[in-house]
Amino acid sequence: MEGGSSTFAMLAFSGVAAISVAGCAVLFVWSRLRNGRTEAALRDAELRGEYIVNTVRDGILIIDETGIIQSFNPAAEQMFGYAAAEVVGLNVSELVLSPDRRRGRRAFTQPAPGRDLLGRRKNGSEFPVDLMLSEVPMPGGRYYSAFVRDASERRKNEEALARERNFITAVLDNAGALCVVLDHDGRIIRFNRACEELTDYSQGEIKGRYLWDVIALPEDSQRVEEEVRGVLKGGFPARSESIWVTRRNNRRLVAWTHTALADSFGRLEYLVSIGADITAKRAMENQLAHARRMEAVGRLAGGIAHDFNNLLTAITGYSELVLHTLGEHDPVRKDIEEIRKAGERASALTHQLLAFSRKQVLMTRVFDLNAVVLDMEHMLRRLVGEAIELEVALCAAPAWIHADPSQMGQVLLNLVVNARDAISTGGAIHIATAHVTLDSPLTLPEQTVQPGSYVEFRVSDTGCGMDPETMAHAFEPFFTTKDSGRGTGLGLSTVYGIVSQSGGAISVSSEIGDGSTFRVYLPESPAPDNSAQCAGTAGQKTSA
Repeated sequence: MEGGSSTFAMLAFSGVAAISVAGCAVLFVWSRLRNGRTEAALRDAELRGEYIVNTVRDGILIIDETGIIQSFNPAAEQMFGYAAAEVVGLNVSELVLSPDRRRGRRAFTQPAPGRDLLGRRKNGSEFPVDLMLSEVPMPGGRYYSAFVRDASERRKNEEALARERNFITAVLDNAGALCVVLDHDGRIIRFNRACEELTDYSQGEIKGRYLWDVIALPEDSQRVEEEVRGVLKGGFPARSESIWVTRRNNRRLVAWTHTALADSFGRLEYLVSIGADITAKRAMENQLAHARRMEAVGRLAGGIAHDFNNLLTAITGYSELVLHTLGEHDPVRKDIEEIRKAGERASALTHQLLAFSRKQVLMTRVFDLNAVVLDMEHMLRRLVGEAIELEVALCAAPAWIHADPSQMGQVLLNLVVNARDAISTGGAIHIATAHVTLDSPLTLPEQTVQPGSYVEFRVSDTGCGMDPETMAHAFEPFFTTKDSGRGTGLGLSTVYGIVSQSGGAISVSSEIGDGSTFRVYLPESPAPDNSAQCAGTAGQKTSA
């Protein structure tokens, strides 16, 4: 028959060197027959062998070296639908074939794995089969025992399991939650799509590696390893938080819920951790806590400022009355004048406190912020001195805002003074304005800027910079890092109060040794009817 010998070669190559009890029986029967033992012994062995062969559930075929079927047991008859007499003498390729044979009926040049083999019944239907093939050494020729099992049920179970795995994978990858599965040694065996998107690592890159070697902070690697190994030993919290480091070295705070999966002996086999990125949530919580703290301080400062201002009014008022009664050369006149000056300085501090608490009265109108910057430029250059370069870059179009012009001047002045004090020797201060449109909320450490059109007012310097701890307190009243006598700690808090009361927001970004940048966002207003007369000179860029 066509392809018989090559088919047989394929079956012999893909078989395993194992003989079942039935195969041993067949071997025993055939070898005893060949060795010419007594008739009774041969008959007894033959009966036992036939009983085993005829009662096993697997199909058993005896094949010669050319692939011709020599024997066909009852299980094989039931499996293939042929009587033994119909197939003895046929080539095995008529019953067992591979997908290559099915498509082109070509001769088998390479053996296919056993799981790819197909059985063909008498009615022409095909079904998957598992095949084990072993050589039976006998005098006078080479024979092979083939054990065939219908793999339809197993294949169905495998397909059902594959569908279930695909379903679980689809659920995990589309759920949006982070999912990491570790084996009993702490190696990653599952890293879902949400984890890939968060970290920029693919599952193929990270699978099989230790969690603490890839996405833990370098300084926390040992601690994370100890925690994970402690978890894998069974003593672990149901919930925890940890910091993940992405491929781009970004840090994300993740909240986890852990579940241990044990084997049938109760030994921990897998650790399944479901997580959520709470970086933005925690930032919002910190921002809210900061806002509440600032609000509480503002209320206290405002209340004190009002009461203290009333006392200062009396002090300065009575000082003026006394001065009117004293002569020009009266010996106590200088003392009274010092009392009046101290009261005026204290009154200026109360106005700063009122600005921070947003309780001062603002004289608001629509004006061009660029014009305020230009009007103050000359004074600011004298203020910073010759050793510091002052560069001003204004947006081309007028920057219309609705605020108190004098208070915006105070904001500019305080920010420039703060920048000047941060520069120990020579350096530069940059002042700039720009039009900014936000399509989505902008979350700042101090406030959240809602979508809309804004005028961005920016003051940056090349000074000493600030660490994160200093930036966290930068806008709090009476907080200062300057030497004693060089500042009250109210400059930035005044800026914060004026900007907030004007409906804007302010943020600071800084690094030690790399200077600081303050950004003020003020809602942009429509141009007034007399905009031609109100607008200053825009689009300028000047430097000292």
